[in-house]
Amino acid sequence: MTPQLNIIGLVDSAAVLAERTFDGHLFIAGNANSEFCTNEGTDSPCTGVFTGQVLNWKTYPINLQTDAFVSGIRWYKNHRLITNAKDEPVSQSKLYGSPDTTYWAAIMNATEPGYYQYQLQVNMVGKIMWMTSFAQIYVIGKNVTSINTGDE
Repeated sequence: MTPQLNIIGLVDSAAVLAERTFDGHLFIAGNANSEFCTNEGTDSPCTGVFTGQVLNWKTYPINLQTDAFVSGIRWYKNHRLITNAKDEPVSQSKLYGSPDTTYWAAIMNATEPGYYQYQLQVNMVGKIMWMTSFAQIYVIGKNVTSINTGDE
């Protein structure tokens, strides 16, 4: 198991601001080398994670004129918004870092295998927008040996 999983988003922030949508302008991928990871490099990937794993979300602007960073995450189960923080699959979910190295991090607490959907809130020079599509996290569980994490 990789102790930390980095989920990176490349954002064409100039296009997002001009068109007022992330559709076709946000590309997300994680560093988990897993059979549970699909649609990497799109705005709706699925990333396989283990219970207890630290997740880091960071965005990088494709065009360097407009910075972009994750400023929030909304969690869903079965595409229903989780409104009670105690029901979220993660803990210690918050913004970390300085203006040059800002990222969102959390610890995966969910123990039952299954899917959670999420949407990122991205701040681009003070303009805050939520992505419209859903990315997914697949919670693998604690003790799965059939996964290749790249650590062998």
